[in-house]
Amino acid sequence: KEETSKEETSKEESSEDDNYFKNPADLGDGFYATITVPSQKLAFTNNGANNVVASDITENDAQLWKFEKVDATNAYRIISKLDGQYLSVGDANAELSNVGVAGGEQTFYFYAIGDNYFIAPVGIEGKAIDINGVDHNVQYWLFNGGDLQQFAVNKIDVTEPDSSVEPESSVVVPESSVEPESSAVEPDSSVDYRGDNFFLDVEA
Repeated sequence: KEETSKEETSKEESSEDDNYFKNPADLGDGFYATITVPSQKLAFTNNGANNVVASDITENDAQLWKFEKVDATNAYRIISKLDGQYLSVGDANAELSNVGVAGGEQTFYFYAIGDNYFIAPVGIEGKAIDINGVDHNVQYWLFNGGDLQQFAVNKIDVTEPDSSVEPESSVVVPESSVEPESSAVEPDSSVDYRGDNFFLDVEA
């Protein structure tokens, strides 16, 4: 009876976890945001070496992420403003894996949990993005719904340059309609040049 009771408890816990992995949130599309850890007052940070850590909130380019909705299921690509690389889990099928940035366009779901979200790769249940409690490395681990797996998405107004507008040229082009003044001296038509001497016609 005791073993049966343990099995039933395990099934109930598993069922509760599975219920969290339903109805991915619609956050909008084409916006920038920070991804913060409310319990720690930290933010996802691209450290410039293909890794993501949680560090003090500064809202600089290393902490700004562009959210692109991929389809109607509310799957998102998350792109670092720092270098244009994508948030990525090293091995989504592993029990524990690192989270960094890479060229691959991995997609994620955001599931509501209380006032925050937990984040899981599309197609994976039972695991979620997690913060290491010692070194604050961003990692991927078994879902437990704890504070280190709960994140806030804080939209930031970022103005991107308009690629359709060509920059003004700084080259100054000389006006071709202005002819340079001639330095040649026109001969005096009143002077008769003949031989070694010349004669000046003077009217009487």
